[in-house]
Order: sequence, then C-alpha cells, then structure tokens
Amino acid sequence: MSSAIFWIVYIVVLTVVSWISAKINAKNIREMVQMQFTIEKLKWQEEELRRQRFDKDKE
Repeated sequence: MSSAIFWIVYIVVLTVVSWISAKINAKNIREMVQMQFTIEKLKWQEEELRRQRFDKDKE
C-alpha cells in the first residue's frame, strides 16, 4: 500500500517539476527570441545610418 502512495506522490512531483521547468524554458525562449529580434532591428538601423552617412559623403 505504501508503495502505491510513494509512486503516486513520485509521479505528481515529477509532473509539477516538469511543468515548472517547461514554464521557465518557455519564458527563456520568448526572451531569447525578443533579444534576437532587437539585435536584428539594431543591425538594420545601423545599416540605415551607415547608408545615410555614405549618401551624405557622396554629395
């Protein structure tokens, strides 16, 4: 009987731990994607500024 209770508790604990872990991973992945997007946006702005400066130098 105590063995059955042990397994039920064990499965519940594993489920809770994996759920919390999945939540943390989802948040980290979202932050990573957002950072990557920001980096791409900054690169694009840098390229735009460089192009404007180059056009100014050409005139």
